[in-house]
Amino acid sequence: MPKKDIRQLESKIQRQILDYLDTVPCLYVIKIITASTRGVPDLIICYRGRFIGMEVKSTLNKATQIQMWNLYAITTAGGVGAVVRNIDDVKLILDKVGHD
Repeated sequence: MPKKDIRQLESKIQRQILDYLDTVPCLYVIKIITASTRGVPDLIICYRGRFIGMEVKSTLNKATQIQMWNLYAITTAGGVGAVVRNIDDVKLILDKVGHD
């Protein structure tokens, strides 16, 4: 599949995730449109006092090395950094954060 089509698919997944996140109480979300620093996660979230960075990818694509490094840096700093591919991935992360 061409990169343009993959980006469109990821945009669709991201829109579905954002629509879901709009229903979650006590949640703050920033959607990164462009970043001056490469590798910044697509979604920056604060949920129940935890910092979460989510990189949205389709099943046809994988995170770049710099994106994975940023997710690792978020995790080692005490936040949650993850690649998400659908709403179920997001729900699992929020459920885990809600029970920590």
